[in-house]
Amino acid sequence: MWSVRFDQNPYVSPFKIALFGAGRIGHVHARNIVDHPSTALTYVVDPVEDRAVELAAGARAECVGEEIALGDAAIDAIVVASLTSTHAALIENGLEAGKAVFCEKPLDLDIGRVRDVLATIDRAPITEVSLKQAQAEERKKIGWLHQWKTTLIDDINRGRFKAPIAVGAANYTGASKATETRITFAVPPYGVVETDWVKVPADALLRISATLIDPKASDAAERQWLAAVFASVTEQTAAARELSETAIKAKPEYAKERGLLSLPKP
Repeated sequence: MWSVRFDQNPYVSPFKIALFGAGRIGHVHARNIVDHPSTALTYVVDPVEDRAVELAAGARAECVGEEIALGDAAIDAIVVASLTSTHAALIENGLEAGKAVFCEKPLDLDIGRVRDVLATIDRAPITEVSLKQAQAEERKKIGWLHQWKTTLIDDINRGRFKAPIAVGAANYTGASKATETRITFAVPPYGVVETDWVKVPADALLRISATLIDPKASDAAERQWLAAVFASVTEQTAAARELSETAIKAKPEYAKERGLLSLPKP
């Protein structure tokens, strides 16, 4: 049994949360919810009943199904920490039920499905000014990330990336093709290997992106900024700081956006 905080303000009802997913990351979120004085973990939802029951018991919550969790008017928010394949539908169902939604990444592996969910998010009513601002900032970052990936795909398909690159234990001699979901790497002397984007480590993707930046080109600052955004969201802090500072020197207007990268102070 976890120790549950009882120092909530007796005059303020705690923010009641339903957690979807009782795996490793679900345990992390459950602990954070229980430890915060202003939140309460009310429900745990997971198709694997044994682990759902175990987590719910430890957090003094109740193990229920999705319909009960979303149908309870007392629930203020849901935290989605379940399988990636369930994220999109849970976000849509949670918003339809009038809940605030926090979802672990990735939102979905299909870009079309991601766009559908973003459209649903845009239609959700938001009245809190700070939440509106936060949503606008996140959408701006999403736009930059989409631009970064689109640019990288175009570069690869135009045959621009021919440098050696190590991806885990494999060594490639560039990449010859890319789509929204897959990258085809060249294997010496004549072979190719096709792999999912999500299976390529973030540091390798950043190295590919940075290799394709020509510091003398007119779009160098923009490419550096987009790479900095990708580095920041993938927790490559040092690279994000270096790339963003270089971009800002060339285009000072990026300075006002620096706070969106959430970089810790050096």
